[in-house]
Amino acid sequence: ALGEPIDGSQACDWGLANRAVASSVVDTVAVELAVRLAERAPNAIRHTKGLMRDAASMWELMLREGEIFSAQMRSPEAVEAFTAFMQKRKPSF
Repeated sequence: ALGEPIDGSQACDWGLANRAVASSVVDTVAVELAVRLAERAPNAIRHTKGLMRDAASMWELMLREGEIFSAQMRSPEAVEAFTAFMQKRKPSF
């Protein structure tokens, strides 16, 4: 908000980041995390990201989250995720 640069450790301390890594491994860690995100159900990620960006309406968002979660649990993505889990394989979204 102040336009001043901060390092990764400070960003973590302030709750702006969830981890700090050495500059020598930033690209490697970023790719690993991107791959993990890409393996997740895309609509679940999309909805979660949208919910996190509207802090001013948190209660309304919590209600919406419940509705979306309920619908998502009945979605084709959820069926695939549960089926893959039961078959001990990676889901194919």
